[in-house]
Amino acid sequence: MPGKAARVIADNNINQPSNLLESVAIALEDADMYEKAGDFYERMGQKQRALDGFVKGHAFRKAVELARKHFPNQVVSLEESWGDYLVSVSQLDMAINHYMEAHAQTKAINAALKARQWSKALNLADQLDVQEAQPYYAELAEHYASQKQYKEAERCFVQSDNHNKAVDMWTAAGEWEAAHKLARSFLPESEITTLYMENASKMEKAQKFKEAEKLYLAVEKPDHAIAMYKRHRKFDTMIQLVGKYRKEVRGSEARSVASCLTLLFDAIFIQ
Repeated sequence: MPGKAARVIADNNINQPSNLLESVAIALEDADMYEKAGDFYERMGQKQRALDGFVKGHAFRKAVELARKHFPNQVVSLEESWGDYLVSVSQLDMAINHYMEAHAQTKAINAALKARQWSKALNLADQLDVQEAQPYYAELAEHYASQKQYKEAERCFVQSDNHNKAVDMWTAAGEWEAAHKLARSFLPESEITTLYMENASKMEKAQKFKEAEKLYLAVEKPDHAIAMYKRHRKFDTMIQLVGKYRKEVRGSEARSVASCLTLLFDAIFIQ
């Protein structure tokens, strides 16, 4: 019972013989009582062995306190080890702070993400180099988008160099103006048109015709919207668009009713 032996020595302030103290300390370690061994070594004045005992026993608070007094150059590495231990026992929230104390930013972010501490992870990502932070921004963007926190998601998509995903997010949410504004900030007009046409085609296949129409109109392609409604035999809507965007088809005061009907017939039934 090395623990009781250590307590007898402490209670009676026994300092000699040294071989007796050493044998008790070794017995504590053999019994995996590392924290008690650390206490015993510290009482004996053997600071390094005490520190080693605290670390082996995962008594990191005692280890850090001892290091601050006698081994200040080891404090940072001990804080990181403390964080590693807390992660291993799933105490992620506590681990974050110790990683921050150790300036282990990436470990802190990973712990924050696993702990679903999104705001803290975002603040930590903001402190990293742009290239290093990109994977974390990408993960944060997906989370914020899933929670419909679109502004935060857009910032993270942009920071992770996933502008197209941000545009797709706004488009899927029906926020056409936000999608178009963002697209104009990083894409040339030709690529914006291509992107919108692709998304409009996807919307049409999903039979989201109004969404597809808005995309076609956003890039000034009313003919594609008209053709879409013709393909799906939605003639009322098609004729409305013809009247709005193709007035020459609808007719003018100078054009006869017969000519107007002929043009409308052609718009409906002829490619």
